[in-house]
Amino acid sequence: MISPRASTLLFFGDTVQNETVDRWCAGGKKQPVGQAEIWPVLAAKRTWRNLLAHARVLWFLDNESAREALVKSYSPVDASREILWMVAKEEAVTPTLSWFARVPTLSNPADDPSRLEFGPLLKAGAVAALADQPSLRELLQAGG
Repeated sequence: MISPRASTLLFFGDTVQNETVDRWCAGGKKQPVGQAEIWPVLAAKRTWRNLLAHARVLWFLDNESAREALVKSYSPVDASREILWMVAKEEAVTPTLSWFARVPTLSNPADDPSRLEFGPLLKAGAVAALADQPSLRELLQAGG
């Protein structure tokens, strides 16, 4: 994350809990790509809540369906809708003026940390943050 409110470049990269991925794959889904693309937005909103509050935020996504889901705050896929509901709750508590931009994977500054490749960012002086990921319980509560 690059912000005038932060004294340095910040990033996180983490694996999603197995129980959460299992929930995303319920019903036989094999590759929960959409959920994996939306999830970091939720984690970022939670991790940097204070830095993002009332800020203009440019989100880079390299997946068009995830971008559209975040713009609409809707997806026909139950698992994505649960995450979007949690994103909306975060937005209600800590509002931002967000713009979701589609960028090619190689142009996405979040691509390396999403693949747990931190070397280039650390070399550039960035500071790693611990991602605030929702628990499975929170996800289940969001799903009703």
